[in-house]
Amino acid sequence: MLLVSKDKARLKRAVFEIKEYLLKENLLTLHPKKIYLQHFTKGINYLGVIIKPYRKYLSRRIKNNFYCALFQSKMGLKTKESILSYLGIMKHCNCYNLKKKNWENLTLRYL
Repeated sequence: MLLVSKDKARLKRAVFEIKEYLLKENLLTLHPKKIYLQHFTKGINYLGVIIKPYRKYLSRRIKNNFYCALFQSKMGLKTKESILSYLGIMKHCNCYNLKKKNWENLTLRYL
């Protein structure tokens, strides 16, 4: 679950209300070490993308996996579909320089 707000007190109230609801209705509890509050300008790592105000970046893990997939495709170990799936993720992010840097490899093989 992901909650975003500029008001820290509001988030703390929401966490308290969620804890109460889960305990009362389902006899469940939230793990105390897995509740993390941070300022929104630091970004949120969600589904392999770091979301910041007005920008989205690929996480380092996804970027490294993309480079590995490109290398493995040169060796004949990866398929066209795996590279195209990374390009689909990149379509939604601000990663122009990453695509530009690898454009020659991508156009020769997949586009």
